[in-house]
Amino acid sequence: MEIEEKSGIQDLQPRICSPGAGSSKPAAPSGKITVVGLDDDLTDIKTRLVRDSRELEIVSLVGMGGIDLVIVGSLPNLEVLKLKRMAFKGGEWEPTEGGFCKLKFLLLAHLNLEHWRADSFHFPSLQHLVIKGIFRLKEIPCGIGEILTLQLIELHNVDGSLVASVKEMQEEQRDLGNEGLKVLIHK
Repeated sequence: MEIEEKSGIQDLQPRICSPGAGSSKPAAPSGKITVVGLDDDLTDIKTRLVRDSRELEIVSLVGMGGIDLVIVGSLPNLEVLKLKRMAFKGGEWEPTEGGFCKLKFLLLAHLNLEHWRADSFHFPSLQHLVIKGIFRLKEIPCGIGEILTLQLIELHNVDGSLVASVKEMQEEQRDLGNEGLKVLIHK
């Protein structure tokens, strides 16, 4: 990572880290990619995403609210997505239909997310959802509970309204005969 001193502030350049980084070989199709960057670097980041990646971790240093999750959702082999410390424009996220087709694991951590609009068709293969440190989100989209593959929802340090929403969703699923959905709540 390049660091330059600019008026007392360190300027960090964006980096996409993957297995084989620093070598002339491209990342393996099953490789994990971690994107770390600043808001001004989004164009560079978007052009360097590897379409064959199965795991993508986006860690924001200063918001990165402009990252286009439509592009991320269109990665055809993406199975693991970790969104950390990002700012969503307007505090809301509505995935586009047809994206995240193979996504199995979704981590949402320390985001400014207030409104999340999603249905089961937005994440048709999701098995494990983790939400950490999101205090503005008061409810989980009811369509998430209808994902047939969903096995586990984990909540870590979230608003009590979100916990109640997830418990209600779990109860609705039990009433429909889906005993397989587990909910873990960590304080």
